[in-house]
Amino acid sequence: MSKSIKTLVKLVKQDLDEKRQNLNVFLDKKDDLLKQKEQWGESLIAERALVDDGGLEAQYAFAAYIARVQVEQHNIDQTVVFLDGEVRKLEGELADIYAELKKYEILLERQEERELIKEKQKEQIAMDEIGANIFRRSEMKEEGEF
Repeated sequence: MSKSIKTLVKLVKQDLDEKRQNLNVFLDKKDDLLKQKEQWGESLIAERALVDDGGLEAQYAFAAYIARVQVEQHNIDQTVVFLDGEVRKLEGELADIYAELKKYEILLERQEERELIKEKQKEQIAMDEIGANIFRRSEMKEEGEF
């Protein structure tokens, strides 16, 4: 039974590692998107400085650029909201898997303790038998039967 529990622990740990990797992928993607959003904002500031030096045509182009930046930032915000939902879902799954892992680890620990107790009992029985044999031999020597 101990081997099957060890196998379950190993499988649950693999599942836990896989979920952690997935979580890290989502968190990295979210960080990348937030950096992109920040870059769009910085780009907007840089373009505004150029437009201030330009003419009417530059201002019309800048208006279109502002609209594009707003659309891009909105899309990023929507994706971040989606990723936040996925992260929460994965965190819940990780909590469940971790609880399951702890159950199996406790079960394994108890099984190993029982096996250790059984082994100690066997050793004690063997030691008792050795002691009894020694006592019988010493009794036989004293009585001269040996």
